[in-house]
Amino acid sequence: MLLRECSGGQKHLIYILRELAAERPILLLDELLCGLDTERQARVLGMLRERKSRTAVLYITTDLHSLSVMCSDSKDQVLYMHEGTITERSASLNLQQLGCMVLVSIEN
Repeated sequence: MLLRECSGGQKHLIYILRELAAERPILLLDELLCGLDTERQARVLGMLRERKSRTAVLYITTDLHSLSVMCSDSKDQVLYMHEGTITERSASLNLQQLGCMVLVSIEN
């Protein structure tokens, strides 16, 4: 199947997998799971969790579920942003905060 024949979701998944396969020192992921079904989200999150042990990850999202899956390490930092300003920095997920959340995971 050629890329131009793929649906939008299939293209998005291909782009994600291509980036995860590349051994880059830093991954910047903005709303990574947008448009993926639940099964694919779980698979991508599993691959990303494995990957973050050897890569610095900036994971930007408003999705509490995916952020809670990603926040599993004491080295993780969650930055809460509102209107472009960091309003809080935490080592854990605060479900009372609203707005954009950024997971910063730097392990290497």
